[in-house]
Amino acid sequence: MKTSNCRFVLSKIIEDEVAHEYGYDIFEPTVSLEIAGRNIFTGLGLDGTDRVVIMHFLEDALRETLRLIDDISRRQEGEYEFWLLGSEYGIELQRRGNILEVMLQVGYRHGSELDWTEGSRKNRAGPIKVNDWVEAIVRLGKELSDLFEHLNPPMVPALKELEAKRKALERWLTLHD
Repeated sequence: MKTSNCRFVLSKIIEDEVAHEYGYDIFEPTVSLEIAGRNIFTGLGLDGTDRVVIMHFLEDALRETLRLIDDISRRQEGEYEFWLLGSEYGIELQRRGNILEVMLQVGYRHGSELDWTEGSRKNRAGPIKVNDWVEAIVRLGKELSDLFEHLNPPMVPALKELEAKRKALERWLTLHD
């Protein structure tokens, strides 16, 4: 894959969390998102958001990204939300054709409801292409899969469904690059 305008960056990785028998549920690294080389959390004075329940975020992100690419052939526009589970941050994508406007949402989400408090807001992070987002999700999935394969091999069979979705996105990218 080529260099992308969009990528997730994981830090503060605690290897013991990954290696734990419940690693899938308890692995909570710090997550940031870079667009055109700029961390979208910097405007909030943060390097990223801490303690994201990353594997459950990945499940949701794969499902929502598959919905996004399915929508492309049917609608010119769409909105997609990706909550960084365990944090007060979400990423909203507003699609117009093949361009996504990326917004960093700040607020607490309870179930399907966003609890907008006085401090809640959306910060514009910039535009990217659909392919850039899909590639970022594919790379994140591959990075997490490789991490579990290295640190928690018994968990690998449980990742098969996620891997199948990641590979479906990867195939879509090869057809739309």
